[in-house]
Amino acid sequence: MIFYSVINLSNNILQSTFTVPEANLWIVLSLASANALGPAVYLTSVAVLRPHWLGKHKWLYGPVTLLLIIPLLLLLGDIGNISANLFGNVLLFSLPATTNTVLESSIQGLGLEALWDNLFLNIQLGFHLLALICPSLVVIWKDRKHDPATSRIAFFFFLGTLVSIGLQGPFVTAIEPSIRIATTSLIYLFLLIYATQQHTTFTDQIRQFQDTFRRWPVYAKLIGAIIIVNLVMVFAIGVTNLTVLRINSVQSAGENLNQLGIAEARNLSSELVFQISKLQELASNEQVVSTVEVQNRIYGFISEQQLAEQLISRELDWQTSDSRTLTNNFLLRYPNAYETMGDFREVFADHLIVFATDIHGAIVSGTNPPDIYNSSLKFWWQRSFNQGKGSVYISAPLYDSFANRFYTEIGVPIFNDQEEVIGILFSSYNLQPLLQRIARIQIGRTGDAALFNAIGLRLPETSGQKPAATDLDWEQLNASHQPWNIVPYSGEDNLLMWVDLGELNQNSLLGNIEWRLVFNLPLEEVLTSFTQIRSISFLILLGTVFLSILLAIVISRLITYPLIELSQTTTRISEGILEVRAPELTEDEFGVLAKSFNAMTDQLQNLIIGLEDQVNERTQALQQRAIQIQAAVEIGNKVASIRELDDLLIQVTQLISERFGYYHTGIFLISEDLEYAVLRASNSPGGLRMLARGHKLKIGEVGIVGYVAGRKLPRIALDVGADAVFFNNPDLPDTRSELGLPLLSGGNILGVLDVQSTQPSAFSQEDISILQLLADQLAVAMDNANLFTENQAALSQTQTALETARRAYRDLSREGWRDLTRDAQTFAYRVDAKGIYPVTDEIPSALQRAAREGHPTLPSDDTLAVPIKIHDYVAGVIRLKKTPPINGLRMKSALSKP
Repeated sequence: MIFYSVINLSNNILQSTFTVPEANLWIVLSLASANALGPAVYLTSVAVLRPHWLGKHKWLYGPVTLLLIIPLLLLLGDIGNISANLFGNVLLFSLPATTNTVLESSIQGLGLEALWDNLFLNIQLGFHLLALICPSLVVIWKDRKHDPATSRIAFFFFLGTLVSIGLQGPFVTAIEPSIRIATTSLIYLFLLIYATQQHTTFTDQIRQFQDTFRRWPVYAKLIGAIIIVNLVMVFAIGVTNLTVLRINSVQSAGENLNQLGIAEARNLSSELVFQISKLQELASNEQVVSTVEVQNRIYGFISEQQLAEQLISRELDWQTSDSRTLTNNFLLRYPNAYETMGDFREVFADHLIVFATDIHGAIVSGTNPPDIYNSSLKFWWQRSFNQGKGSVYISAPLYDSFANRFYTEIGVPIFNDQEEVIGILFSSYNLQPLLQRIARIQIGRTGDAALFNAIGLRLPETSGQKPAATDLDWEQLNASHQPWNIVPYSGEDNLLMWVDLGELNQNSLLGNIEWRLVFNLPLEEVLTSFTQIRSISFLILLGTVFLSILLAIVISRLITYPLIELSQTTTRISEGILEVRAPELTEDEFGVLAKSFNAMTDQLQNLIIGLEDQVNERTQALQQRAIQIQAAVEIGNKVASIRELDDLLIQVTQLISERFGYYHTGIFLISEDLEYAVLRASNSPGGLRMLARGHKLKIGEVGIVGYVAGRKLPRIALDVGADAVFFNNPDLPDTRSELGLPLLSGGNILGVLDVQSTQPSAFSQEDISILQLLADQLAVAMDNANLFTENQAALSQTQTALETARRAYRDLSREGWRDLTRDAQTFAYRVDAKGIYPVTDEIPSALQRAAREGHPTLPSDDTLAVPIKIHDYVAGVIRLKKTPPINGLRMKSALSKP
């Protein structure tokens, strides 16, 4: 596993390197570790399957150790050229050339294809097979009877080895090598875990270490575990972040340099195209065209032989005459053309010499005499004439050693009115201003730009300097898959970007130009910010490690302090001091342990205290369970306790928003005609506006609510922008996700619960389950509210009818008493010990007063008047009067007159 870790670490770091010098170390580590895997796996298999062999057959250590270090020794010999000097060839591996980048070398395989042809690799592969297969087969056969567990482990190792050989073999090419290595690592990791669980055998050294580790206090074990985990995490995060940051820094700088280079190259191309267009305008000038046609017509009166002799004769005169004579005798023959070209050169002074030739290459007129009279054999003339078709030609940058400057030759065809080529216009264009302009391009702090010719020579920005050769390999650069790369340039690694002006302007006048514009930025400057960040990150990592160690010490102390106190308490109790108690410092396992220990101690002293502690613990557990249950049913209880439908809907929307944090909750009820879902309650400002205007949606047609109401099925839109059913409501512009749940009761839909959130994918499966439960409870509560409303209405009707009946009965009773009093002959009766007999005397005023007031009165100390009421109607009055005990109580009753 150590060797696999080194290989994976080396490969990961190689992904962030760009030049061979910085990658050499990791290449060496990767290859050396890869070729030492065979002996390492052999030792691992022997240690797991036959650990006593390592003590019994100590000679095994010799060849195994030798095979472990041979790959590294051979690799060092190859890198140091020792192998080449002794054997005339490398034995294991040769590093790529320093001019190559790591990226391009990796495309070429880093030379690894040579490994398949050397002897050492074959030995390694054979050793892998022997080391992995032979011990497994031996153990499988020998231990099959007396130790079947070990035989079974060996069998699994054998199968794992066969699978690994198949993965690493040359026949499995569809799977990436990194995936194959990772799969092999996982296979052996699981095999080692399985073997350790099934049949682990410790050597004396392992037992000694185990005994030592057992004696460590928990405090030390916890500190060590936390520190190791933190170090691994900090290292992994640091290496990963720095690797990604380095790659991103170079990638970003390369893309920026590419954009800058393309922009500058287009500016340069625009300048050249502008100059060519001006030459084309001059070539189409009427004076120039007519002058060339005049000279071409002269050739119509002589034969080809005479023409050839004339050209030779004039060439001799040209070479033997001075500049003034040539100007007077030749250039000034056509003064209009001469003046036109002179005016052009005054405006465009960078055109050092401009002249026109006829159809045979003979000079017609120009600003200065060229070096020869007949230019038909010149390369620029032939390319511009193009076998009579005519084309614009721009030469490679040329150097004038006499004038100490660079220039380019430009040839432009001259056409007549019939679009026939009748001559060529030539210009020698000065490139020094253009080179100086390129030199002024500032790239970063230390980068620059330069122009290269077709053979890869750099053109200097100042006159008097010759083209300079560089260490750039243009074949390698042209074969690169991207327009920028990191290559050695001017003695150091540079981020280089190059533009071929011909490729950049394929469909323009510059399509055939062979110029290269190069922009470079030293890699050191590119990685300046990365270097600074790396230094800061290193300090931060060190600080993080130091802080993690301090935190590990503090946290370990905090965690283990209750255990230490408990340990000290148990020691004192074991000495017979039963009065001490372990401090209950935490509520975690240590606290539970302290409580349990104290409970045990208390039981020794007083069983009642122990029982009380148990009751308290159970009470706390029940309280905790009650809190959990209360949180689950709180919303359901509130919903179930509301009887008014409107209040119920408003409370539900508010509770859902408060508990779940959704910015809009709405409840739609189905209209009586079953066509619309009408909004009845909402909590959001937008929902209140919709309520005010009576918002409703067509069932089965509009929005998620309409979909749910029509199909009676839930509908969720985790991203409303991608949901075709979603209705874009202007009152709720911030909605990103929406959930609609049907309110069903007995298979009938009562409405829709609509919940909306400003976050995409805001609804989890738990939220949906809870909201569906609430929707079901809401539907039941709505049924209950409707039933309650119906019952209240029925009860109200019943009470109204009963009250009507009572009122009718009362009216009938009152009429009956009135009839009785109207027809009665006697209105008062007296009751005493002698009996009952009528009274004809006038009814006393005290009785009439009690009848009027409708409640008992005391006319005197010994008299009580009590009205007789029938349904609020006073039908009579009873007068009770005290008499001496001998005579008893006298009572008089009088009927009330209507």
